[in-house]
Amino acid sequence: MVLRMAVRGQATITKAEVELAKARADANDSLGECSGLPDLKEAGPLVIAAPPNVIGMFTDFFQRTITDVGAIGPDRARGGLYLLLPPDYDGEVPKGYFTFKSRTHNVFLFFRTIMARGDNGPDPKPAVALAEQTRVYPLWAAEKDVKPMQFHQRQRQAREHDVSSGQYVLDQAQGVRRV
Repeated sequence: MVLRMAVRGQATITKAEVELAKARADANDSLGECSGLPDLKEAGPLVIAAPPNVIGMFTDFFQRTITDVGAIGPDRARGGLYLLLPPDYDGEVPKGYFTFKSRTHNVFLFFRTIMARGDNGPDPKPAVALAEQTRVYPLWAAEKDVKPMQFHQRQRQAREHDVSSGQYVLDQAQGVRRV
């Protein structure tokens, strides 16, 4: 499951559940990933309502951590309202938020939800429901007036994620020349 956020006045999240055809070295099918790349120059100060029981972080464009979110963040897995400020912001900063100023206008929002155990493996439904509680909106938008986030279900697709090794790699590299 992957959730992607794009912020332009309101956010849209696209869900894609991917069934792994084969295991890969870093596969973890018990986590749902939520991510977004908002532009604080365009959006201005941004509120992120993070759901409870997530693990993640917000980073700036150069992948420097702005804050952890969830279990090791200031909300301590209880969920909460985060406020990300652009680097040049010098306006009013209201109380009631976990407030952080980014050193860049482009930021990366990322967190994971943990899937429940189902009868036949991980059950993504509770993790998806939890992720769907996420809200992203400009600071000065009245929360009651913010339209609900839109969730678009993409078609499931099996993918091959095996890392090739052994004689196969040598056979494939046979025709490669060094310059």
